[in-house]
Amino acid sequence: MSETPAEVDEAVAEPRCRCGYGRDHHMVSREEDHTWFSALVIAIGISQKPIRVRWVCRRCGDGIGEPLELR
Repeated sequence: MSETPAEVDEAVAEPRCRCGYGRDHHMVSREEDHTWFSALVIAIGISQKPIRVRWVCRRCGDGIGEPLELR
């Protein structure tokens, strides 16, 4: 049985929160996790690479997609 075009589009569509926002929407914020040492270095003004990045809707609080591990 073949899939309809709508089913194919839903399968490859980007993840969305329950409000319907995707990662590029202005109501979605990027949140970064840092190690303790990285947070200390950031506090004195030196930028650091995060260990994990996730996107969270500011309206409903849902995470969008899987967190991106950068380690």
